[in-house]
Amino acid sequence: MTINQNNGLCSYLGLVGGVTSVKFRCPIHGDKKASGTASIGKDGRILITCHAGCRIEDILEAWGFSMRDLFQEDNKSERKQKYSPIVATYPYHDAEGNLLYEKVRREDKSFTQRRPDGSGGYIYNRQGVPHVLYRLPEVLQADSWVFIVEGEKDANTITKTGFVSTTGENGAGTGKWLPQYTEQLRGKHCLIIGDHDAVGQAYAQEVTNAIHGVASSVKLLDLAKVWPEIPEHGDVSDMFQAKGQDNALSLLLDLINTTPEWEPSMKLVQREETSVWEEPIPFDTMDAPDFPIESLPAPMAALVNALAESTQTPPEMAGVLALGVMATAHQSKYDLEVTTDWTEPLCLYTVAIAPPGERKSAVISSLTKPIHAYEALRREAEAVETEQNRTERSMLEQRIESAKKSAVKAKGENAFIAQQEVLELVAELAEFKDKHPYRLLVDDITPERLTDVMDTQGGSISIESAEGGLFDSLSGRYDKSANFDIYLKGHAGDPITVDRMGRKANHIKNPKLSMILTIQPEVLTGLMDNATFRGRGLCGRFLYAMCKSKVGRRDSSPPTIPFEVKENYKRFIERILSNQGTGSIRLSQEAQKLRITYSELIESRLGNEWEHMRDWGGKAVGAMLRIAALLHASAVNNPTEIPISSETLTEAVKIAEFLGDHAMVSYQQMGADESLEDAKYLLRRIESTGQDEISKRDLFQLCRGKFKKTEHMEPVLQTLVDMSYIKEVEIGTGERGRPSRKIILNPLHNNHKNLKNAIRN
Repeated sequence: MTINQNNGLCSYLGLVGGVTSVKFRCPIHGDKKASGTASIGKDGRILITCHAGCRIEDILEAWGFSMRDLFQEDNKSERKQKYSPIVATYPYHDAEGNLLYEKVRREDKSFTQRRPDGSGGYIYNRQGVPHVLYRLPEVLQADSWVFIVEGEKDANTITKTGFVSTTGENGAGTGKWLPQYTEQLRGKHCLIIGDHDAVGQAYAQEVTNAIHGVASSVKLLDLAKVWPEIPEHGDVSDMFQAKGQDNALSLLLDLINTTPEWEPSMKLVQREETSVWEEPIPFDTMDAPDFPIESLPAPMAALVNALAESTQTPPEMAGVLALGVMATAHQSKYDLEVTTDWTEPLCLYTVAIAPPGERKSAVISSLTKPIHAYEALRREAEAVETEQNRTERSMLEQRIESAKKSAVKAKGENAFIAQQEVLELVAELAEFKDKHPYRLLVDDITPERLTDVMDTQGGSISIESAEGGLFDSLSGRYDKSANFDIYLKGHAGDPITVDRMGRKANHIKNPKLSMILTIQPEVLTGLMDNATFRGRGLCGRFLYAMCKSKVGRRDSSPPTIPFEVKENYKRFIERILSNQGTGSIRLSQEAQKLRITYSELIESRLGNEWEHMRDWGGKAVGAMLRIAALLHASAVNNPTEIPISSETLTEAVKIAEFLGDHAMVSYQQMGADESLEDAKYLLRRIESTGQDEISKRDLFQLCRGKFKKTEHMEPVLQTLVDMSYIKEVEIGTGERGRPSRKIILNPLHNNHKNLKNAIRN
């Protein structure tokens, strides 16, 4: 294994250009001279040593790196390059002609992408690079036709004739044409050529439909009209090779001259009057209820109401995250004893889902500000004690080392005495209790580092993030495989034991992990696409709020949060954080009866409307009980002595009902309801043709990879009929005089799409 000396940590340390060892100033103990050493080991690892004894993890974190960066091997694409030579390179430039990245084709027909590293080398990814069309500067300067083809090879073939030609970076396929490409063709005269197969033709139609109304004119060219013998999968490069450049160019010019400008078909719209159609039912209909703010403790409810008004955000955003705030305050102190055999920890995974620009950061910041203030006060108050504790450990470790040396030199009876002294000191060190700076919240963090932090904080911590970066970590951003046992066990309270080579082991008997997160809908969709997340029950642990956007209806001068509301909320958070009580909370007899009734209701839903989200529904009663315990602990000073009342449990049920409805909407967004996802897919395929009608046979050909037989497509078509997106009609006669079954797209749906496009453009 060899280290990639272009990786970030090597560059940061100066281990580049053949340099294999450097000295550095340690960021932890405040070096005045370089007392640290960084080098590349024989096995390719980056070796970090602070001669004052500072931990490597702390040093890396201070620099903005993780342990994984020590072991970063050559990029897979670079290793592959050694065995599969590059045969073609396609550069992508920005509007000014600066190189953004290159698409590289290898001898084994694989493709990779790389971007300049600024030092003459390449980084084999596209991170942070915008999406642009191939040959973008030429496209932007074109004052004649611009050809749009499927790949760079075809674009280069046409460019050799003197025309401007371009393509998207990922070839043909559903969803591969991006809105950025459409905008880059604004005002251009476009000629679209798809490969001679179902995928190519569908892609050409999708591109045509996307740029129509943005480009000045669009023509959809069918090579078969001038090259009747075109083979299956044939493209423009094949035509030039078969016919020769001059003849192929002549045929292409004839095709351009004889092909009319593309216009959406209106034949069926004329036959089917708009008045006979009903409005299509939106897939993402938001019929989930509003958050029951009145169920929260009074100071928190007042802040949530005022915060929603001040930030002009939906109340459910602050409402669901407020539950995470309460969990942060209480999870390390109490648990809930439901029965003698059933105990629930009081940690919660709360997440609000909203698009960009919804002021998510402002909401999280306002809710957690008193927690951060409390953290800072505790750290300041305990700073001397913490430093003394660290010094005591250091002195004890030094005494052990000194005693070891003496024991080695001692002889006779003195040797036995010296050995006993070493053993006694080692036992003292084993029982030594470390004191670390007080923490309640962390942000973007690796699973390994999270385990360490939880271990230093008595097993409890909360993750606060307005960016959703946690899910990158969950899906393996910091590791080659998804590593999220800590997130499963931290929610359930199951013991965590982690043994690592060369490092202190982590043993957390009762882990308690909570989350206060906001994410974008795209991140939510990616959750369900990960089979491991769903299969191991991670998705079912989150309490979701699908926020209703207020964008377009926001008050430009909203009232600020009243001072007394902020102060009351701050005092409320300080009170529940400073409460030193511990123990188990229990339910009253009346609350137990209500718990059983609610459990029966949830069980009936699991076999009906919640069948597609059983992983979430199976934890719904437990979540409701945790919320009840949090409401109870926030309202009374001695929550373990007074049982949870039926009134408090009723408020928790109200919140749980809100969460259940929002989970259904979220799971629909995530694609858990396969029937609706299939219907969305089929509708997208119909729309991709750019036409208002399509035969069932042609539609099946477009969806052949999705449905094995036409009868498998029938239930999905019926769903679209029931939702008023399409109709099936008999039009004229087809082969052998039989009526042709065609599918008509609801013109009201098209009207809505055109309106959205007009607003966006």
